[in-house]
Amino acid sequence: MPDKPLHQPHDKLFRTNFRDLPTAIAFFRHYLPRRVVRRLDFSRMALVPGSYVTGRLKASESDLLFRAGLKGSEAEAFVYLLFEHQYEEDRWIALRLSRYRQDIWETFLKEHPGAPGLPVIIPVVIAHNKTAWDVRPRFDWRLFDLPAEGKTDLSAYLPAFDFELLQLAQLPFDKIAGTPLGIMTLRVFKAQREGGAFPASEWVWDESLLARIGTMALEQIFSYIVGRPEFDIVDVEAKVSGFESETVKQTAMTIAQRYIEKGKLEGIEKGREEGIEKGELVGRIHMLQELLGKKITPRKDLIRKSPAQLQALLNRLRSEHRAL
Repeated sequence: MPDKPLHQPHDKLFRTNFRDLPTAIAFFRHYLPRRVVRRLDFSRMALVPGSYVTGRLKASESDLLFRAGLKGSEAEAFVYLLFEHQYEEDRWIALRLSRYRQDIWETFLKEHPGAPGLPVIIPVVIAHNKTAWDVRPRFDWRLFDLPAEGKTDLSAYLPAFDFELLQLAQLPFDKIAGTPLGIMTLRVFKAQREGGAFPASEWVWDESLLARIGTMALEQIFSYIVGRPEFDIVDVEAKVSGFESETVKQTAMTIAQRYIEKGKLEGIEKGREEGIEKGELVGRIHMLQELLGKKITPRKDLIRKSPAQLQALLNRLRSEHRAL
């Protein structure tokens, strides 16, 4: 299936950074079971273009598909990486994975009509959650409305498969493993979802890792940071001012300044009477109202308020978001 446009900030950061093959391979080596890792030939791993997430789920899921050789064989397996960035637990993740697997196999058969058989698909889910989900990483009879006495007689007609589930809520910052790019991407996601003091923590502003990331990837990470209401754009300069790496320092400041200028231009375009300060505050209020599932206050109603009133409303919304 063709690649989808990258509209969601989570989606863009995840898909851009984890399509980097060394980052993906390091992630799989650390988080797939050993019995699986020893079967995969990572020297034959490649990204498969496309996405299998469709419709309304595009707002809460991102995916990447990789193919890898199987050691001692010409056969290949697929590793399907799904990034779940919805807030609430969803017991039907396994059902969606079942549908995505079906779509992957159908696409494979269209492209390889003479294939001797279907490739194995290893599903891996990264949960961008704040609190742990009580989800069994398995699709089996437990998801069906099946009386206990019918299990033995009917289970043969039911599909079953496992998937790997990595929950950021259960993974300490210092236990996130992989390449510097992969580690920093997941740390930033975790800090964003945790809120509170985490966006300002040393785990996000870790120069030892940031200095080992390429400039383009740094731009992606800092663009995500300054574009999220959980991170304070004013703090960017303070965070990087003591860094030794001029590349990291300059990249962070350039992105921050670019975002500030963008906010100013948008404020001007929305109407000079709003003022730059009001325009920026209204934009952040609308973003947080959307994240919290609240009714979006019309811009004309917010513009009537003073900057102090807007700031007070923004602070209340930030407190609600951090309490989630």
